[in-house]
Amino acid sequence: MIDRVSFRAFVAATEDEIRVREALSVFVPLDRITRTAALGHFGNEIAILEAALRKKETAAFLSILREELPSPELQRLHREMEDRLEGEGRFHLRLDKQAAYQGLLRLTDPRRFGAIFICRQDLDKSVPPPLANLGPEPLTADFTPAGLYTATRNRNTPIKNFIMAQENVVGVGNIYASEALFRARLSPLKPASTLSRTACRNLTAAIKAVLTEAIAAGGTTISDFHALDGSEGKFTVALQVYGRNGQPCPVCGQAIQRLVIAGRSSFFCKKCQKP
Repeated sequence: MIDRVSFRAFVAATEDEIRVREALSVFVPLDRITRTAALGHFGNEIAILEAALRKKETAAFLSILREELPSPELQRLHREMEDRLEGEGRFHLRLDKQAAYQGLLRLTDPRRFGAIFICRQDLDKSVPPPLANLGPEPLTADFTPAGLYTATRNRNTPIKNFIMAQENVVGVGNIYASEALFRARLSPLKPASTLSRTACRNLTAAIKAVLTEAIAAGGTTISDFHALDGSEGKFTVALQVYGRNGQPCPVCGQAIQRLVIAGRSSFFCKKCQKP
């Protein structure tokens, strides 16, 4: 169990720095708070404050800090501290107000699934190569049972891998793939080429339904996902198989199984989802 927590604050060298330092000084002697100066993205001075807190003191520290700096950044920091403190034992605070006012864009992508492309205004004529061969959007009329049936011919990859591949259909992530396959009563291991027209119709409808419901619920929060306003996704309570390893299937009562396919956890009912 981690006892000490490393805290690092990136703050504009203004009153914010004084407030963060005062909040830290309640728990850490001033001579144990290190300060490093740096330049922000727009040339403004940034103060980097670092200190080690006892784990049991972090909640009280953040409560004090929220009183001093009641900003959305602090609200997000508090949630991240609660979610991740058990593992890494460190958390960070960034308050760069001058940069924020001038339109700062940050990409936080610890799992390295995302990317940022700089495109010309005439986007249709300058689509980056990774985006040039994307499959149809599942919630549009372009994603059809007939199209899915044609695309799966001569493709022996497991159907779960197939629908998660962006060149086949975009936006079907790991959670929603498991849920859609369960609704369509298809095993995630079933070779894509063996899907009948009826199976393709059922799967197309299931993908559209799952994504529509998940969007309406604000997404799915498993560990640390939050919407832009800080709210958690509510679709978690509607999950029928994902994350329910060993629990009874909501249809037949048999235990849900977990299987790793292409490095991703897959959840399914062996009885309801036969190959």
